[in-house]
Amino acid sequence: AAAGATVVRAWDPVSGEHGPALKHAQSASAALNSFTDAAGHVLLAAGAGEAVQIWDPATGRRVNELRNDEGGPARDVCGYSDGRALLATVGDDGVLRIWNPTENRCIAALEGADSPLWSVAAAGMETGQTLLSAGGRDGVITVWDAATSVVQRRLTGHTSIVWRMCTLVVDGRTLLASAGNDGMLLVWDLATGARLWSFDAHP
Repeated sequence: AAAGATVVRAWDPVSGEHGPALKHAQSASAALNSFTDAAGHVLLAAGAGEAVQIWDPATGRRVNELRNDEGGPARDVCGYSDGRALLATVGDDGVLRIWNPTENRCIAALEGADSPLWSVAAAGMETGQTLLSAGGRDGVITVWDAATSVVQRRLTGHTSIVWRMCTLVVDGRTLLASAGNDGMLLVWDLATGARLWSFDAHP
């Protein structure tokens, strides 16, 4: 959990207890996600100013820091694997960056979005392809092939910032759910780009 503070806490949802406080050396965290490293350890990646800090939630120890001095703060971060443990981050420069945290470097910068990016999600497809989706301030979701860095499609339906996204598999289909500042929750078929459902979150 991270909300308007420079401390990140990992909680046990069963006991309600939390582990060590993970203290940022910089600004409050806008991005937070978990991923599994090459050794099989579950780690936390949290945005902190111009960097993404990587923490071991079991020990409270910071194990790495990925610096991005060009793109500004990371608005969101997600982990995925192509045989390597990788991270994807997005920010105000409209570029999706792929990082290898083991090598402590950015290995690709994916361009093609037309506005600052606020959310990111990764999905492994049945074809073996990994798709990276990024939600923009303009309401457009840009979808890239992670291996080729080529834009696959743009999903339009939101009228404002796409705050958060997640992927899920339902009845064998890989879906993307997106939540926007317009109060809409949209569900997409990533294989085709079709919008399946729209839910209005307004009361």
